Amino acid sequence: YMIASSTGSNSAKTVLVEDETKPCPFDAEGRNVFCKVARFNALDLKSSKNEMDHIIASAFLRQKEEGFPIDKLVSASTNKKNTLYATQTKPFSIEDASLDWAIMIMTPMEAKGSDQIVKGDDSFGVLIAVTTLGFAICAFLTGILIRYRKK
Repeated sequence: YMIASSTGSNSAKTVLVEDETKPCPFDAEGRNVFCKVARFNALDLKSSKNEMDHIIASAFLRQKEEGFPIDKLVSASTNKKNTLYATQTKPFSIEDASLDWAIMIMTPMEAKGSDQIVKGDDSFGVLIAVTTLGFAICAFLTGILIRYRKK
C-alpha cells in the first residue's frame, strides 16, 4: 500500500467499515460515523485524473514484474514521446517500530531519437580526445614492435 507520493494525490481514503467500496458519509456536524481509513494500492492510481499518478502506477507494475530489485534500475515509459522514467527500489526499515517499507524512486530520463554524435554535442570533444589518445598509444606500440622485431 502507498504511504505518500510526490504528485500531491491522496494515498488514503475514508470508507465505511462494513463496505470499503463506499465512501464514508459525514453526519450533520461533519464527523464520519463507522468509518475507517483505507490506504490506496499503488495500482489504484491508474483511475486518477493526474497523469503522473498513471506513471507511478505503471512504474510500480514494472517494479513488481521485476521483483522490486534493489540493485537495478527499471524503466517505465509514458505516452509522451521521448519521456522515460528510471525507477529504483530502496528498502527502509526501523527495527524498534517493526517498520519495513520499500521506497520507489523515479527519475525522469530523456530519450533521444538519434544515436549520432555530431560536432557541437557535449560529448564530441571527449570522443575526439579519447580517440586521438588511443590512436597515439597504438602508433607508439606499433613503432616499438617494428623497432625491436629482430631482437
